[in-house]
Amino acid sequence: MNRVFSVLALAGLVAAALVHLYSKTRHLSLPENSEYEKLLNDIRVLDTNMTDDVLKARIRILEHYDGMTERLVRVRELMLKLENLPPLFSEEERIVAAEKIRSLKSLYAQKEQLVEDFKSQNSVLNNSLRYIPIAGRRLNKVFLEDDVEPFVKSKVGYLLNHVQTFSLFASEDLVAPIQSSVDDLNRWVEENPGHPLRLGVKSLSVHAASILQRKPIVERITGELLGLPTRSYIEDLRRLYDQRFEIGFQESGRHRLALFTFCGLLLSAIAGLIFLLWRGKEQLEFRVKERTSDLVQKTDELEREIAERQRISEERDEAKWELVKASRLAGMAEIASNVLHNVGNVLNSVNVSASVVASQVRKSRGPSLNRVCQLLAEHQGNLGAFIASDPKGQQIPDYLEALDRQLAGERDDIVEELGVLTKNIEHIKEIVNMQQSYSSTSGVVEVVDMGALIREAVKMSSVSLDKHEIELVEEIDEDLPPVSTDRHKALQIFVNLLRNAKHACLDSGNPAMRIVIRVSQEDDQICILVRDNGVGIAPEHLKRIFNHGFTTKKNGHGFGLHSGANAAKDMGGTLNFESEGLGKGATFTLKLPLGEAALMEEAV
Repeated sequence: MNRVFSVLALAGLVAAALVHLYSKTRHLSLPENSEYEKLLNDIRVLDTNMTDDVLKARIRILEHYDGMTERLVRVRELMLKLENLPPLFSEEERIVAAEKIRSLKSLYAQKEQLVEDFKSQNSVLNNSLRYIPIAGRRLNKVFLEDDVEPFVKSKVGYLLNHVQTFSLFASEDLVAPIQSSVDDLNRWVEENPGHPLRLGVKSLSVHAASILQRKPIVERITGELLGLPTRSYIEDLRRLYDQRFEIGFQESGRHRLALFTFCGLLLSAIAGLIFLLWRGKEQLEFRVKERTSDLVQKTDELEREIAERQRISEERDEAKWELVKASRLAGMAEIASNVLHNVGNVLNSVNVSASVVASQVRKSRGPSLNRVCQLLAEHQGNLGAFIASDPKGQQIPDYLEALDRQLAGERDDIVEELGVLTKNIEHIKEIVNMQQSYSSTSGVVEVVDMGALIREAVKMSSVSLDKHEIELVEEIDEDLPPVSTDRHKALQIFVNLLRNAKHACLDSGNPAMRIVIRVSQEDDQICILVRDNGVGIAPEHLKRIFNHGFTTKKNGHGFGLHSGANAAKDMGGTLNFESEGLGKGATFTLKLPLGEAALMEEAV
């Protein structure tokens, strides 16, 4: 292992040396070096072209300044790139170069301002210079056609000649004569306000005065532009770059020689290593033959082990299949338990309704009608006299009327109980259908009036609650919006919660048994609360109350709350509970979402 690490370390050092020498020979050919050289050349060419543009514009060869402006913008962009020095510069050279670049940027800022001043002054000057020949031709034409004072002719001619000369050579000797001629012509214009030549002479004197004023300014700005040493700084940067490149090229040559020498030594080492490997080949082949026989023996053992593992795997797969079948049977048993538990809850209400109907039938006074019929049959021959004069016959109409009222009341009560009985039977049918389709489809979602559904569940349990004298308090918000949910699942949960609350009250022995049902809206949910003052829930049972098969009742199966929690989850809601301990009652809370349709109706 140490030998392997030593070889790897040596290989790493060789690779690092090769990379270092190669990078030293490659840094001069990096693209940024050639780009920086091109950048300096571009700035120098732009600077020369800008100087040419200024000289051409001064002598009116260049009429437009767009090219001058574009060059200024381009130089400004290139100056930003000039600060990105190539990697061949040393730290000291970078400091020198940075100082020259800052000075060059400052000079170009001055140059940019001078160019703007030059453009504004030279534009006005050129405009006046273009007008002077035109004004002279117009005035000379008038001088030929009309008799004009010799004074005006001489002054105009003198001014035209000297202004043209001054535009080419801004001599100080011409300033005083031109200014004197301008002043004389201005006085003549003021003294002859109605003369036809007044406007032409005035315009000529104004442009001559403009040329006299702006020509020295243009010459001064041009001199300052030409005097800025921008080209000198560019040449300094270029010389610095060339010197650095020459030094770097020499260093690169030395590193290249070292790289070639190192590569030669490395090739020699590789050749020696190949020779040693060839020498060790025979020894390796001998060892391979020795270990091949061991490998054949271990292969046979491995095949036997694989066969044994395959047999174990087949047995494991068979056991797994048996476990799957057992899990399936357990799931079927759980579904059957849920069905039986839910059907059992409803059958309690069915049994109560059937008992009420049977009791009312037993207590019915319908059999008394048979005795009245016997009396009427015995006096069939003198029925009128019997009813009119016999005391028993006189009681028959009143008796029949009272019997009719009582039978009508009994019939209404029986019909009402049969209606409850029918609904319970229909609920049993829905429970069975729902459990049959549970594995493939969800229940039917419909818009439900939750208050009405709660009252229906209460009515199913009302006879049993009244029988045991349990007080039922309903606090149902009458402005509840409808709920989009599975009606029969919700009804199943309510019936089971009421039944559990009833048993909790009966097991508590509390003389004032009480159940509170509260229905309200909380944001986008309907909240149904069932609270009892029964036996409560022990703290150690709080975490197991919804587990399948867990119950605290003597004859319970532990399916009701488990299936109720699952049904609430299927409907997108939750079923929770609270209890402060034994003897302090319990509170179960079912929360169901309103659903999109209900929310839209509430919004409207």
